[in-house]
Amino acid sequence: MTPKIDFVVTWVNGDDPEWQQKRKNCSTGQESANFNAESRFRDMGTFKYWFRAVEKYAPWVNKIFIVTDNQKPSWLNIEHPKLELIDHTSILDVNNLPTFNSNAIELSFEKIPGLMSRFVLFNDDTFINKSVSSDFFFDAATGLPRDTKAYDVISPIQGGSYFSFNDIYCINKIAKKDNDWLEMAKLLLQGNLSIFLKNLLVMPHKAITGYFDPHMPISYFKKSFSTVRKSFPVQWNETISSNFRNNNNINHLLVRYYQLEKLGYVYRNPKLNKYYSINDIEAIEKDIIDKKHSLICINDNDEISNDKFYYLSNKLNSVFDEALNKKSEFEV
Repeated sequence: MTPKIDFVVTWVNGDDPEWQQKRKNCSTGQESANFNAESRFRDMGTFKYWFRAVEKYAPWVNKIFIVTDNQKPSWLNIEHPKLELIDHTSILDVNNLPTFNSNAIELSFEKIPGLMSRFVLFNDDTFINKSVSSDFFFDAATGLPRDTKAYDVISPIQGGSYFSFNDIYCINKIAKKDNDWLEMAKLLLQGNLSIFLKNLLVMPHKAITGYFDPHMPISYFKKSFSTVRKSFPVQWNETISSNFRNNNNINHLLVRYYQLEKLGYVYRNPKLNKYYSINDIEAIEKDIIDKKHSLICINDNDEISNDKFYYLSNKLNSVFDEALNKKSEFEV
């Protein structure tokens, strides 16, 4: 029997005045702009298309858990039998709330009531773009997560590099580097030259220097979170108790690294995924219409003004509405 697989997705309405006031009251004014800029909370208005895509391209999903801060989209059918709305109060201690720290929220997913042992972690800017089977996320034969393990080196060019450094520091405490020549051959043969070369160049280093990280949904065992939490209680608790993201945080990718090194996985070609900036609107439109990639990420960034953001968001919604114009059962 194929194990049941859940999807977990985070969502916030950054335009909600009550939420904005809550965030303002919690702020000390010292939060890093790299981690807590307005672009981290802007809503592209595409969340209903996330659900339409799931219904059309992955109808086999067991349940969808939406993790929010006392919010829900006005169009959402909360009576849908596959849907569970999870408030932060259900997974985080009241002493650590309110939180505006995505790292803390995602590390707490293991506490979601009723969550299956296998789940896929989504953000609301990551979309299924064409039909996929459950085997796309978890191998049908072994039950292992589908993923790609390729080593890289951390580049300190953005705020998230701190999380990567902290994650790599931790994983080197419990795992030894394990180069996989078969996977390297697959990467090369399937056209992943950049990933292959980076992996090749860091091979002489005995310690793990970093990983190739797809900015995409990740397949997880729920038990992996518990194991990593017990292995690194100081780093875990520091992150969970941080109301805003900061340089000392770890994030859920540490759990991914643990799975790759300790539990095993089944290779999936990273060419099936594609990361875009919302600025790449023409390329995004072509991908959504042609269904070139199985998974796409459409990311906001700090350099886009509010006016341009809402202009691009409107265009993006038009593109999605052309490809996914049928209202889903997840909508009222």
